Amino acid sequence: MDDYQRTIRTLSDRIVLAQTPIRVLDAVKWDDSIRQGFFKAKGKEMPAVNRDYYLGRPLSFDSGAVKLEFQNIERDITRQLGQFNPVGQIMRRMCKEYRMVVRMLEARGTEDFGLISQELYGAASDAFHAGDPTLADLGLMMSDYLDNIDGRGDLKDEAKT
Repeated sequence: MDDYQRTIRTLSDRIVLAQTPIRVLDAVKWDDSIRQGFFKAKGKEMPAVNRDYYLGRPLSFDSGAVKLEFQNIERDITRQLGQFNPVGQIMRRMCKEYRMVVRMLEARGTEDFGLISQELYGAASDAFHAGDPTLADLGLMMSDYLDNIDGRGDLKDEAKT
């Protein structure tokens, strides 16, 4: 491994280590009382999950320290690989996205959570290509296919002889 590869490996290892405490699903999951209330209402009422709910459930990591670490890694990537290095550009983008994830988690229970989430992961109204169906449309199409799959004759098992 040459010096360039070692530099990339070291920076990459720092990114992996810095993102380790970030657990999005753990940070947004509901406790049993919220889940039970949601299903008791048959999903027809919004659960009582807001900013105050999440303030009572702090993140399992120091969000400020994690954001600072990604900022420091991003700075070191630029210093060590240069601003226009293709690998460095990918790594800097990853650092920015991880900082956005942390900001999103800090905004749990607020409108900002949804906005940041859409910026990171996309929205149901997004399309893969101009003029193509949206992600929501594709989901509905898939649901229709799955609902009708049982009635398709070409998928029936042939009689065993």
